Amino acid sequence: MKKIVLILALLLCTPFYCEAKDVCGIDDSMKVPEYWICRAQHAKSLLMTSEEIKRFNDKIYADASLFCCDVLSLPLEAKRSEILKFINDKPFKERSYNGTKEADAEFWNKLIANNNTENINEKIALRFATAVSNDILKIMPYNDGIYDAPGISPFDNNVQTSVKIWDNMVILHESADGEYYLVRLPYAFGWIRKNAVALADRDTLKKYAAMDFYTVTSNRAETDIRTEEPNAGRRVFYMGTRLPAVKADSVDGVSTINSRAVLIPLRKADGTLSVTADRIPFSGGTLCRGYLPYTQANVIRQAFEMLGERYGWGGTFGARDCSGLVRDVYLTFGINLPRNSRAQASVNAKIYDVEKSSLKDKMNILKKAPVGTLLYIPGHIMLYLGTAYGKGYVIQSVSRCILPQDKDKITTLHCVTVSDLDLKRINGKTCLESVTKILTID
Repeated sequence: MKKIVLILALLLCTPFYCEAKDVCGIDDSMKVPEYWICRAQHAKSLLMTSEEIKRFNDKIYADASLFCCDVLSLPLEAKRSEILKFINDKPFKERSYNGTKEADAEFWNKLIANNNTENINEKIALRFATAVSNDILKIMPYNDGIYDAPGISPFDNNVQTSVKIWDNMVILHESADGEYYLVRLPYAFGWIRKNAVALADRDTLKKYAAMDFYTVTSNRAETDIRTEEPNAGRRVFYMGTRLPAVKADSVDGVSTINSRAVLIPLRKADGTLSVTADRIPFSGGTLCRGYLPYTQANVIRQAFEMLGERYGWGGTFGARDCSGLVRDVYLTFGINLPRNSRAQASVNAKIYDVEKSSLKDKMNILKKAPVGTLLYIPGHIMLYLGTAYGKGYVIQSVSRCILPQDKDKITTLHCVTVSDLDLKRINGKTCLESVTKILTID
């Protein structure tokens, strides 16, 4: 048996070309994590310990330019001027569209009025809350899309980022229509629907944050159907979600022998927090007790959990854009990266500024870089997988590109894909040509 396993491992690591290449020039052998794991040196060695990760997160929180913070450690009071800096009056192009209709002065005035800035006192007692459902953080308190062109587009300019269940936040302000809270999350700030969060005092949220927990490590995990709410469906949790663990022999009359028992936040009728136990069966997704060890092998496995998933601007469609993919992968190790690609490329890591470097010099850096190294292109970020056949390869959530066989034709991929760094961007330059920063987080 050991000989068979060894032979299979050698076959996975042996370079060979397969005729069945996809449009990005990748054969099927490259679409499994084991292919890249066995090519990485010291794939199972720790890149950082839990203490080193904590210090790394503390440095992120200490850098004001990254807009990250430990929200449960924020002061209980804020000044009007501090809150106003989080409010955008009109952060969009002059010519924008609400569906097929061009946004006119009346539209913008209505949105700006909903910011409700005239009702912000000079000093405000801050409140705390946690997310009770997966939701989208908005730039302005407005539910419908705002687009660059008429019609419905996957790119809503009013989308800030996704919010996960149990994401804690501080409430800064309310919209005039009473539908939204202005909040600060550990990784972003913006407007969230009130019915997506539940109010709680800071000590209560700290208590749940200090409990033993599970981390969702599959792309998604979901609970079972509940007896008392058969039509309510299943609760869904995305990769990186942290769920307090609970000891229970059964939940909802069902044994937990082949499942994980977790605590779920709920919003009561008065908007405050209540908590209940729920059950995620082994068939419902993969959870890890605590965080995964931060190794190259685990970076690869986590990234490949999302291979083929659609592109989701700012977390729309329950999916991820480029920086969302990167952030969720690293959350499973307890690493709290900023939300957008520019901020991710500015964290206190080992950074190589390669904007003016030759392709050869970039590749020389990558040949020595660990898997999971971040490759930054202004406005885009990718996860490095390794080299094969003399080329560098990445996994990325990408919308549009120019495929090798299409010359100058722009093609929509709109999904998470593995590609080599020769893949062309819509400006005609290859990914490798476009990379301006290489960051290793170790």
